[in-house]
Amino acid sequence: MIGCSLKEVENLPEALNDRLQEDFSFIVIPLFNTTYDQNEFRVVPATRSDTVLSSYEWKHYIAGRISDWIDFDSPSYSVQQNSLKALRQEFDWAQHISITTMTLPTPLWNCSNYASAIVSIIDEVYLNLWVDVPLISDIDMNKLRDADDVDAIQYETIDNSWECWNKFRTLCGHNKKISVNLILTETVPDDHVIDTWACEPVAALTIPTDIFTTNDLGFPVLTKGHQKVVSRFFQFNVQIIIKGEPQHEKGYTVYRQYISWLHENTPVQVQFESVGGSYQDFLQNPLQPLMDNLSSQTYEVFEKDPIKYQSYGDAIALALTEGEFVKNKDEIILMVLGAGRGPLVRQAMRASKETGKSLKIYAVEKNPNAVITLLNMAKLDPEWENVTVINSDIRKWEPTELADIVVSELLGSFGDNELSPECLYDAQHLLKQGGISIPSDYTSYLAPLSSPILFNKANKGTKKSLEAGYVVQFHRVDILDEPQECFKFLHPEYDQQKLTLTKNLTFNIAKNTIIHGFAGYFDSVLYGDINISINPPTHTPGMFSWFPLYIPLTEPLYVKKDTEVTVTIRRINDGAKVWYEWGVTEPILTAIHNPGGRSWWIGL
Repeated sequence: MIGCSLKEVENLPEALNDRLQEDFSFIVIPLFNTTYDQNEFRVVPATRSDTVLSSYEWKHYIAGRISDWIDFDSPSYSVQQNSLKALRQEFDWAQHISITTMTLPTPLWNCSNYASAIVSIIDEVYLNLWVDVPLISDIDMNKLRDADDVDAIQYETIDNSWECWNKFRTLCGHNKKISVNLILTETVPDDHVIDTWACEPVAALTIPTDIFTTNDLGFPVLTKGHQKVVSRFFQFNVQIIIKGEPQHEKGYTVYRQYISWLHENTPVQVQFESVGGSYQDFLQNPLQPLMDNLSSQTYEVFEKDPIKYQSYGDAIALALTEGEFVKNKDEIILMVLGAGRGPLVRQAMRASKETGKSLKIYAVEKNPNAVITLLNMAKLDPEWENVTVINSDIRKWEPTELADIVVSELLGSFGDNELSPECLYDAQHLLKQGGISIPSDYTSYLAPLSSPILFNKANKGTKKSLEAGYVVQFHRVDILDEPQECFKFLHPEYDQQKLTLTKNLTFNIAKNTIIHGFAGYFDSVLYGDINISINPPTHTPGMFSWFPLYIPLTEPLYVKKDTEVTVTIRRINDGAKVWYEWGVTEPILTAIHNPGGRSWWIGL
């Protein structure tokens, strides 16, 4: 949606009609008279009647703007008090006329009274609040201040607008009603600044008309740098607002047309619509594979990932042709441990055909519902004549013969978080000494991240919700350093089968930011040189079976540029369940998260 911000409006119905005729979706207007004496509180609201528009028009086409003169942090007590009264009056009027969104002035560093005023009223209103924040950094922030006020300049010790916004929203308790209206300026900041804003709750992107340039045909266009920023935010479905007087004879129309053209010509990121729609920044609880049986729909979603299963099939084929343990055998016994509805069985069959190696396959599955599917396959499909279906927990099954190769797909987003080590160690009795395991190893990785959106979604008002891991397709997330290796498991493992592990990791944070938790990934060697990975540096192209794991902090951690942050994470197995504990040890100490698995655990 594209809106138009108007500074002053004399005839609102006419102004709205003109913008709608130009295909704008909404307009942003000051709700009250813009000329006002700060020292005298208005007894009668200086605004138009609510009857000039219908309730539908107010609700769907109008966003309000708080009066510019309001200054909660003014040195004048009377201005502070009148500002607070005016804020309540304007919010009350906005709700009366059914407006859903109000824009708020830019917070400066000295914004304590401003934040206090918003906090005092925010729970009483049903409004979305968009805070105007210019996309600038370094000393450019001083342009927003009174250069003659030397004391104010000395007090304003921060160096960019993100710092002001961060202080304001922190004072407001990270309230979910407060978002950002990010305003482009003449200069485009470095990519790391854009990355910071990309993970913030930016609801709207305002583009002033005076930053447009003119092309050879005389039409307004944006510079390449501005185009890159706007295109970046298109993927977040933000509202676009054109602000300022039109600099072209055709008025606002050409600006709206240009933004529409830019949107149409911005490449769309494919977000796995094939698996049932987008899961961007949607928190999901990790599976409990040993406690719960997967549904048919869940199996169906996983089976739509051709890259994963192609990789498994290639790994099986490589093991059949190059594995010393099976190279000279006439018939090879292969067990699929956790066969589900049979995708790995089919890949084993494909590998058998391609290599000419004869396989005797056991499909072992504990889920009785999935076993029905497997039994039907074995009965109806002639290619399954060499497949024996076993309904059993792989840890408890006692076979009449042992496997040359075992194949499993028990990995979770963090590698071991769906208890692949516990399952495969306890199922190692199924494999002949020296036999082959696919996968042969897997490693978890951890990296610090910033994402107010993920934090707010995880924060349900209790510590429990912030002491749990969530499977998430990262979207509005800023990964703050390269992922580092965490826990590694090998299969088969004949020496030390360690299931309780501790890792200390130190990350360097290259900019001022807030850490909201950690991203968990994994990579795995299936066999030989065939890998699958969701770790960003080595991510398997096109594979979507796993999204990363989000591991929150209970309190966001503000850190300065070039700070070293150390986190300790433990994986604990007590014989009945497995859980993770984590906490920051540098530069400050946090409490241990999830002690004893009190909030999040995986049952054995």
